Amino acid sequence: MRYKLFRTLNHRWFILSFGLFLRNSLAVFISLLCGGFHLSAQSAGHVFDHITHRDGLSSNKVEAVLQDREGLYWIATADGLNMFDGTHFRIFRTNPYDTTTIPNNHCNVLLEDNDGYIWVGTNKGVARYNKDTGTFRRFYVQNGWDNFDPLNRVLSMSMDKTGRIWAGSYRLSFYDSQGFTTITDHVIYASNLHYDAVNEAVWYETPEGIRYFSIPRNRVFSAANHPGNLNLLSLKRGFTFCIRGSRLWYFDFANSRL
Repeated sequence: MRYKLFRTLNHRWFILSFGLFLRNSLAVFISLLCGGFHLSAQSAGHVFDHITHRDGLSSNKVEAVLQDREGLYWIATADGLNMFDGTHFRIFRTNPYDTTTIPNNHCNVLLEDNDGYIWVGTNKGVARYNKDTGTFRRFYVQNGWDNFDPLNRVLSMSMDKTGRIWAGSYRLSFYDSQGFTTITDHVIYASNLHYDAVNEAVWYETPEGIRYFSIPRNRVFSAANHPGNLNLLSLKRGFTFCIRGSRLWYFDFANSRL
């Protein structure tokens, strides 16, 4: 069970349980590190609670948590998107007769862009929430239409320094004013995306190992073709990784090593 730790607007700390089991304290550490959270002595004395469906959460299966620039919390679950102000929940679900709702109730990942829009990756494409209108705009990866297939199951998202949105689904894709464009790569399912500002690249996990997409060179690198022969690229399972600043951190479950 993975835990995401955060403090609400009323300064209480909450823990939301995730579906992924982290095997020891080092894995918990890297989970918090990747999420941008930290613990300190200042947290001593705070009350810890578990938020569940009994408190108004739409589902106990939580996939992602985001705090936006206004301090609101967005919680992606297997049954809808939740907005939490520290006291009350507002739940967003799909409506087949309203295209301004989220395209699917299974929400996997969240991102806030430079303009304050909230992006939601779902099992049926991406939705962008406009707080001014209270509506969503739907986007579909590759196909460009409403098609419930593996291409539109968005597992991860990241944003580069230009504000471009990157999405991991059946392939790696990026969004611009024309919609989503897919990067040519034979491997299926790109997840755990991280933008590398130092090298202008996107790192992501696949069933065949870690991939590295160089934006300036417009090229995908793997263990087979990377000139630096990075051992990290040859890892295929039993690990997780993230980028913080100029460093890439990864945790090897088999050896319990960070």
